[in-house]
Amino acid sequence: VGELEDLSKAHPEKNAVTLFAAGHTYGWDDFVNHVWQDKFKTIYNFFQLQEEKGKSFLYKLLNLVRNREQKINLARMAYFLARFEPQEKEQQESYSKFAQKIYNWMKNEEESRQLITAVYLYAYWIREKEE
Repeated sequence: VGELEDLSKAHPEKNAVTLFAAGHTYGWDDFVNHVWQDKFKTIYNFFQLQEEKGKSFLYKLLNLVRNREQKINLARMAYFLARFEPQEKEQQESYSKFAQKIYNWMKNEEESRQLITAVYLYAYWIREKEE
């Protein structure tokens, strides 16, 4: 915790937070607007509608994003997301929006970093509920 606090203090913005590990330091506004309100909320809303997609889906997505520097993983992500498209018409539109966001975020280093943090947060969020 002390190391995470030091990372937050070293951030250019005075009001910063570091979550989980080095590399996940954000100015408070960036955290709230980009990690929490954008990425976490997208993941949360998706999994509320797609209950059959469990932790294995989440962790496979996380693994692909973590290894985004391997160019093949962008193609793997597109395939992975396409493979899970729901058959029900009423779910296809929301899934399509979710998949497009994930795919676009993966193409950008900063967006990917924020997505990884949001996935960690969601994984802890659902773990809490199950216990």
